[in-house]
Amino acid sequence: MTPELKSTVRGEEVAAPKRFSARSLVNTLCRPHMVVMLWIAAGFHLAILIADLPGRVTRFDFSVFYASAVAMLMGLNPYLADLSRIGDPLHLEIRPLIHTTSTPTFLLCFKPFGYLPELTAYRIWFAISVATFIAATVLLLGARDSGLTRPLKLVLAAAMMLYAPLGDHIADAQVQILILLMLVLVMRWLANGREVSAGLMLALAIALRAFPLVLAFYLMITHRWRALVSTAIGLTLIGIVTIAGLGWDIVRTFIVGAELTVSHHPVALPINVALGSFVTRLFWYLMGPALPSGLDFARKVAVACSAIAILGFSVRATLRTAGGRDANLTAYGLWVVVSVMLSPIAWIHYMVLFFIPFIQIAIAANRGACRPSAMWAVVASYFLISLSIGLREPARNLGGDTLYFVVAEGAFISVLLAYVAAYLFTIDDRLLTSSVGPAGKHLLSAPLPDRAPTATA
Repeated sequence: MTPELKSTVRGEEVAAPKRFSARSLVNTLCRPHMVVMLWIAAGFHLAILIADLPGRVTRFDFSVFYASAVAMLMGLNPYLADLSRIGDPLHLEIRPLIHTTSTPTFLLCFKPFGYLPELTAYRIWFAISVATFIAATVLLLGARDSGLTRPLKLVLAAAMMLYAPLGDHIADAQVQILILLMLVLVMRWLANGREVSAGLMLALAIALRAFPLVLAFYLMITHRWRALVSTAIGLTLIGIVTIAGLGWDIVRTFIVGAELTVSHHPVALPINVALGSFVTRLFWYLMGPALPSGLDFARKVAVACSAIAILGFSVRATLRTAGGRDANLTAYGLWVVVSVMLSPIAWIHYMVLFFIPFIQIAIAANRGACRPSAMWAVVASYFLISLSIGLREPARNLGGDTLYFVVAEGAFISVLLAYVAAYLFTIDDRLLTSSVGPAGKHLLSAPLPDRAPTATA
């Protein structure tokens, strides 16, 4: 190559723009002025949500929780009683859900709130949600050997506060943040080898919301038998306490509430991001809700096949981890996403549980132990759900119901992208070679700090 040609090539290399990458994005976001801007945005976002809270005291879903507690104190069965008769005098929003769909254990835990005025009960419930969110955030980001710098932790914390499903969770006064904290503790205790404590905590999460039961498959596949047995024992003990506290008559009618979750109305709503509900809606969009028996059978087959496919891919990914034991818990976040997808019903606020795989991927990407496609899938999922929530009503005004449903179904696509991200992360072979290093054995689930709360086995 002549000197002139070499000079030309060198000049082109200098002039060529740097390729945009996840690392460049992180470096940009971690600049001081960007961190300040993100926290200002998060502060305004939370301020708007909190300013709206006084008007939410009588709205879903807290209204149904509170009416159920009052019903039990009156000696009524909240799975059978018409809760609107309790809610209407208190100006609580109940219809169309006139019976509770919560688990018996959740009803038992929430029952004491019925002794309080609704405003006081709401404030205490909101304070519990704030405390559990802070605890979950600290546990996810605060591990000493996570490898995250302080600016990056601040960026991720702000991103968590700006996550659109968290806004839905706050507005609905839901319970999934509490489940998030429990599942984070399960992950940490599994990382520390405290399988009995992890199993008991998972049992409590299952008793409160049922759908985390899918994580029992994860324990089974990874041969964490002590945790699995502890989960079974914990569910038995919690069941006994629940029956003693509520009575068998209420517990046995839980099936009535469970049936409401798969009735036509909840399934038809695009904010229901469960896999089965999405597949069902596809059939209804194409052929109407009144399906002939043959097509309805095909719908049920499609729902079952899609669930089996998700389970199959997830099992395959988990078995690809080191010895199938998933020593670094890389597949744990994947199964958290699966638990939401396979739930009979899963509203958008369930997606706050995706903080677990998202932070796992962020930690790995920060260490260069994650393929870029996984991180970009996280970014796409994060922003798509925000666009879906923010644009669905404007879409209805512009294009009617058709455009509304197209935009609103972006919520499930966001869930699917979260699954893709967690799946790609789990099967990434680079995790196997970078899991042991200066930061310790557990790349993605560092042990709890010394002063973290403990549980007796």
